[in-house]
Amino acid sequence: PVEDSMTVRKRVMSAYDSQIQRQQKANFALSPQELEQYAVLDAHAEKMMEVAQQRMNLSARSYHRILRVARTIADLSHSPNIEITHLSEA
Repeated sequence: PVEDSMTVRKRVMSAYDSQIQRQQKANFALSPQELEQYAVLDAHAEKMMEVAQQRMNLSARSYHRILRVARTIADLSHSPNIEITHLSEA
């Protein structure tokens, strides 16, 4: 189903509020150390990320960028952890 712009705006604002409440900053501003604390992967997502790192030879910068995007997607879904679907979308 297609969401109208007001619904999308509310979801984005809610995700942003969650980020500020959880870590006092937006996901894009998280350091690598903060990502370890706040971008928690569930077991399936962790395995997927390990495989991706091995197959694609990801740099640390690429790895952290993927985690930031996946954390944001998880926030939009109101999920406390990053799941495989969030990681796949990132």
